[in-house]
Amino acid sequence: PAPYCSALEGQANRDVAVLCQSPGSDSPVAEPSCEVMVLHARGHRVAACRLSPGEAEGAAPAADASADASEGEAEADADHKNNVWRVSGKWLRDLGDGSKREEVISVVVDTDCPTSDSLDEKDSCVVVGTNHGRMVQLRRHMRHSSELVPAGALWNVLGKAALEEQVDGLATSLMTAIPGGLVLALREGQRNVHAIDVQNKKVVGKWRVPQLHGRIWTAIAGGAKHLYLANQGGACGNIPERWVDAKGYSCKAYSERKWCTSTGEYGTKWFLLWGHFSRYQNFGHTASTACCDCGGGDREDRTASSQIWRFPLPQELVKIVEERMR
Repeated sequence: PAPYCSALEGQANRDVAVLCQSPGSDSPVAEPSCEVMVLHARGHRVAACRLSPGEAEGAAPAADASADASEGEAEADADHKNNVWRVSGKWLRDLGDGSKREEVISVVVDTDCPTSDSLDEKDSCVVVGTNHGRMVQLRRHMRHSSELVPAGALWNVLGKAALEEQVDGLATSLMTAIPGGLVLALREGQRNVHAIDVQNKKVVGKWRVPQLHGRIWTAIAGGAKHLYLANQGGACGNIPERWVDAKGYSCKAYSERKWCTSTGEYGTKWFLLWGHFSRYQNFGHTASTACCDCGGGDREDRTASSQIWRFPLPQELVKIVEERMR
């Protein structure tokens, strides 16, 4: 069994990254050393927990902090001892109205940084993704060792572009690290997979993933040869099937012209001067109630079923991995 990890006791985990380091030729241990980096506390904390036997952090959490220490100091000290880092929230934002607060939802660790022991002030091994589509490298705070702060952006999204990158559905893990210092990310409405070179902060490939009606891709994982994608959802049909608005525009037009989002809100190409969707109601419906692509339609429970698909890693990406692993 995995060693005890007190940092996660009673916590709801949001995402997990697995790290393994092969033993050296002179090591008496035959098996690789592994640990997990766990994003929890609604994206506000990251914990490192050992998986390999014999590397446990301890049998149980410490009983009490020092009576002389303040509550904040005691918490920081406990985090440091338990390999827990607080993710600074000062760089997170909203889209102006306060209703779409940015949150950290995914975490990966650059494969060139094999263990959390190497996460010092100069390293930017941890990469997090947000529900606004941003991907940011984190490093330890120079003065507060238990805090992670931005070190640089792998992918930045500004202005209206953030609306298009809003995470759709019950996303669980939209990034994964593969050998060679590469990160794969589900982006653009979870319709495309991007491969990003972490060190050079450069996109080295982009691929379209199959779109299944009524379903949304919610998680990604991968290795040196294959890519795994999970989706959720059920069947959905427009109501009525051939609905058009009062001007004659169909559900397809609303989707293709980016007039709506999959959550029923106004899309990036919808002009406020046009007024509300209700102004163009027809057959007792607006786009947000009639169209599957606009958050409406007659749909099954989107959480009722899930699927996991396996795809071969694109050959051009396999070549990059093989070259870097030599």
